[in-house]
Amino acid sequence: MLIYLLRHMEKTEMLNAIIRHCTGGNKAQFANILGVTPQTISSWLKRNTFDIELIFAKCEYLNPAWLLSNGKGAMLKAVSYTHLRAHETSQDL
Repeated sequence: MLIYLLRHMEKTEMLNAIIRHCTGGNKAQFANILGVTPQTISSWLKRNTFDIELIFAKCEYLNPAWLLSNGKGAMLKAVSYTHLRAHETSQDL
């Protein structure tokens, strides 16, 4: 698993991973989330590219370092458990 995290990913691999995480692999649904056509997603996959700014803006849970480093490291942002605990505490009052 460590080798997988450290190696360079192709944009197609990254985009497929995002689509799987977001929509369970449904490209049309992912296109709808981004506000683009399904043909745009197909074009990105064929050309091994994607609109990094659009994906970052629409997929707030993605780790920006992962996007900028061609898939190195963790795809998702780390969850702050301290923040979650503070939120739980304030609701309990």
